[in-house]
Amino acid sequence: MTDNTEEAKVWQEPAETDGAHLKVMEFLKAAGITPVVTEHKAVLTCEEAAEVRGVDLASGAKAMLIKDGGKKLAREDTPYYLAIISAANKFNSKRFCKVLGTKSVSFAKPEVVHELTGCLTGAVPPFGQCFGLPVYVDRSISK
Repeated sequence: MTDNTEEAKVWQEPAETDGAHLKVMEFLKAAGITPVVTEHKAVLTCEEAAEVRGVDLASGAKAMLIKDGGKKLAREDTPYYLAIISAANKFNSKRFCKVLGTKSVSFAKPEVVHELTGCLTGAVPPFGQCFGLPVYVDRSISK
């Protein structure tokens, strides 16, 4: 017999809102940057995004919410980080563990991504400061 109150809850992906977009626009304007907004059809991969923008894949960035999986957090009271890498690269968890000084990391669950950023997985902007997240930018971005 199962207790219905204890059944695992299945996360339902919410509809997108413009909350994160507005935060990023405010952040950029406060920094004296006039953003240029372009719109394109929804895409699922970095390759598709580069194609619809008509740019090289390496000119884009991936922003990934990463969870510190160590028993003791690398930074006290900081379980999540925003890692930014070139869209042309794959995330290297072993290398990121070394950078953080932790034993393990994992990608944040979609519900956590939404809770912390207001974004859906794959749509997180590379501005973790807007969400109070520490940001690590890979050197590949400068290339």
